[in-house]
Amino acid sequence: MTCSEARQWSAKSCSKFLHREQREGIVRARVTTAVAIDDPRRADVVRRLERSSGKKVRATFAVDPSLIGGTRVQLGDRLVDTSLATQLQELKRSLAGAP
Repeated sequence: MTCSEARQWSAKSCSKFLHREQREGIVRARVTTAVAIDDPRRADVVRRLERSSGKKVRATFAVDPSLIGGTRVQLGDRLVDTSLATQLQELKRSLAGAP
């Protein structure tokens, strides 16, 4: 849960919650996929993020069909975008610059 999701929280409560997460080494992740993924797959994604970051991950999941395929992960201040839409945009830019 985020502070914005818990609208009944006061600013002070929200601040305490976020500081506690920081002290405990918890990092937030927002995982966006082109299609919904089931709970076992979500758990696998969280395990992989925890392994690669070395931190406890608290993830939220969203679906954005415009990604076409792949995943976009915002982990703390890092964005990893492996979506098909982004790959196609990069290919388009690359081809536009080719002689």
